Amino acid sequence: MALVKGNVTNTVSSGTSISFSHTQNSGSNRLLFAAIYYYNAETLSNVQYNGVSMTLIATYEYAADSCKVGLFKLSSPSVGANTFSATLSIGQSWVATVFSLTGCSGVGNFASNGLANTPNSQTLTVSANSFIYCGGTSRYTFDSTAAISIDGNTTGEASCDAKGQSYLSLVRGELQATALGAGSITCIVDTIANSFVASNHRVEFLEAGGGPVTRRRIIIV
Repeated sequence: MALVKGNVTNTVSSGTSISFSHTQNSGSNRLLFAAIYYYNAETLSNVQYNGVSMTLIATYEYAADSCKVGLFKLSSPSVGANTFSATLSIGQSWVATVFSLTGCSGVGNFASNGLANTPNSQTLTVSANSFIYCGGTSRYTFDSTAAISIDGNTTGEASCDAKGQSYLSLVRGELQATALGAGSITCIVDTIANSFVASNHRVEFLEAGGGPVTRRRIIIV
């Protein structure tokens, strides 16, 4: 079953309550993915979609950027327009981006690398037909034409799925919707200058199994 990227909702605000509507696409093997960027002195809790708690994939902290990112998933989310919500302890500015996927069997490999001179180029080993989300934080402006690059496919900073400013840190992220070949995939986060630093985190999304079934007719003589 083909993996399909559906609706994306990106919201930037501040305060202790995160709450906005996201529309989950219909289809089988649904998965909801959320990336929340927030001040690293905050505590993030109660991450839910339509009142159902989401499962934490990983939390990464980039102390020099005063930023954390929380990555969450939910299998079989409710279809249609529902509320995504979470709670923060302090209420500084945050960025929250929610993605819908269908034809997805779950999350595969994930990894993070801290602040490094850009282009911050890292790899992630994936299975055939997977998608990757790659994101990064920086206190510097991202590259206008290639803020995020996944397997050679580039996205400029204005067109990224995840974008905004979390406390002191700028945020950019992209979920690549092209089926990848199995193996080591290069993921790059880039700013406007090689001397500037950015973080790099990435998550693999797996295609659901169950291709066409081949039936054989057996004739007994």
